[in-house]
Amino acid sequence: MDIVSINKIYNQYQLEFKHSGNEESIINLLLKQKEWNLLDDDQKLIKRKKYLLDFEKYFIYNEKRERVFLYENLVFQTYLKIKDLLNIIEADISSFEGFFFRIKSMLFCEKELVNQYESFKRIGHVPFEIFEPLIEKVKDTQEYKQYRLDELFEEYKKMYQLFLEKPYE
Repeated sequence: MDIVSINKIYNQYQLEFKHSGNEESIINLLLKQKEWNLLDDDQKLIKRKKYLLDFEKYFIYNEKRERVFLYENLVFQTYLKIKDLLNIIEADISSFEGFFFRIKSMLFCEKELVNQYESFKRIGHVPFEIFEPLIEKVKDTQEYKQYRLDELFEEYKKMYQLFLEKPYE
């Protein structure tokens, strides 16, 4: 692989380099991203859980790091709820039509965004503002209560608010 191809992949994935200009670090970064991409959702979940346990145990030493942990933990917890909901919905797909189908689609997008990169710092999110009009349309329905979407969206809203506060800066 030549440097032009490496730079093309770098630009495509918007990857971060620890040692700018060093071809070896670029290749290592690409290999790390490739390794992450080859993991299935459950393997990524296990890696993230271990990371968060280590982070909580060893790396919270000031307010900024605590805020980062709070955000990353909320991303993880919200992801778990979304994953569980999507698994339930797959079994009962007929009840998810119209606005519920849109919500399901947005939650699926969120799940994929969270799994795209290993680093929480690189994760983007579906804006909560997209969910708000959909929530208004379905909040009085039996399905909304049955699937406890109020709890999911309360947590999602907190997580998204922390994301907007840019916890890494």
